[in-house]
Amino acid sequence: MRRRQILAVPPPRDALTMFNLLIERALLATVFFLPLSLTLTTVCLVAGSGLWLIRALYFRQRRLRVLAAEKAVVAYAVICLTTVVLSPEPAYSWYNYWQQFGRCLALYYLTINTVKTRAQTEKMLAALAAATLVVVVYGLIQYFTGLDLEMADWVDSGYFPAINARIFSTWLNPNLLAGYLLTMIALLAGAGLYERWGWRKVAALVLLAGCLLCLVLTWSRGGWLGLIIVILAIGLLRNRHLIWLAALILAVVVKTCDQAAVRLLSVLHPTLDSSSNMRLGIWSGTLAMIGKHPWWGWGWGTFRDYYSVYGYYVLDPGVIIYHAHNTYLHLLAETGVVGLAGFLAVAGLHGRLVWRKYRRTADRQTRGMLLGLLVALIGMLAAGFSDHLLFNIKMFMLFWLLCALAVVSGHN
Repeated sequence: MRRRQILAVPPPRDALTMFNLLIERALLATVFFLPLSLTLTTVCLVAGSGLWLIRALYFRQRRLRVLAAEKAVVAYAVICLTTVVLSPEPAYSWYNYWQQFGRCLALYYLTINTVKTRAQTEKMLAALAAATLVVVVYGLIQYFTGLDLEMADWVDSGYFPAINARIFSTWLNPNLLAGYLLTMIALLAGAGLYERWGWRKVAALVLLAGCLLCLVLTWSRGGWLGLIIVILAIGLLRNRHLIWLAALILAVVVKTCDQAAVRLLSVLHPTLDSSSNMRLGIWSGTLAMIGKHPWWGWGWGTFRDYYSVYGYYVLDPGVIIYHAHNTYLHLLAETGVVGLAGFLAVAGLHGRLVWRKYRRTADRQTRGMLLGLLVALIGMLAAGFSDHLLFNIKMFMLFWLLCALAVVSGHN
């Protein structure tokens, strides 16, 4: 009798509990590996999505949450798929669409159908914070030891002779690292402002300081300008004294660090250094691309193939321009006016969802979480004016993760 009990099939409730636990663990692993390794992120995401699909079929739990923001996601996915069909190279466009959008939609829907409580949301953010600690530590080791920096070449030594290197940590590009750090600074600032004094607040503030230091060491002007936008947003939403404090710190930095002042003020003279001059040239060629197919664009993921026809800045056929260095111009070129409108609708509706929840809730921890999410979305959109960070699959997945957390935080 005892042997039969041991070999008996677990009751459905126990099996369902086990599936829910495994799916949650796979999702947490996906979030943790997101800034560290795309391969490991994909493996965990596929595992979690497969388990969720089995659960949905076997236990007949197939109901999906449907909000206005989620309808916008479906509409945007259909719009971008339409640009694939209309593209001069639909097979190549479809490959890029599946590689980028496939991962992002899987992460988005896995999150909103798995995370149902504030405790689960906090676990997601804790996993992201733990990964950020790895990113920050590796970035600082890289700066002080010069690890892997000799293979990088992102410094215009002619215009910025005092900048020896720019750290990139696990992101392999200082501008991508700056964009990621900007997102985490917003999330950590929200937690730090609303969390009561204790180990969680101290941990958030220490990690925030590490992120700020690494952001400075990226020497990314777009990241620095994005930080100003983040501080302004937090100040207007939470405490306006922070704006004056940030202005004072900025004035001290500009006064005491000549190279930082030159780097920051160079945005006012974009034709002097090679990086800014390159952006102006690429934007000009991108506008020519947009003029040819303004409504539906050239197709998702096809910018690199058609920019060379219209761009004049880079004439060497061996040099490939992968993106427009501006999110909005890039989306206009690939998906047209319709696609850009769809993207802005997705970002705007998820931002509105967070904002309305932030205004309604009185719980301190929830307000801190929502403030961080809202400002992170604002910062990511602001960074899009100086670079196209969402071209990177991991950064694009991070954007959709923020949108998904906006949905589940709104339900909690």
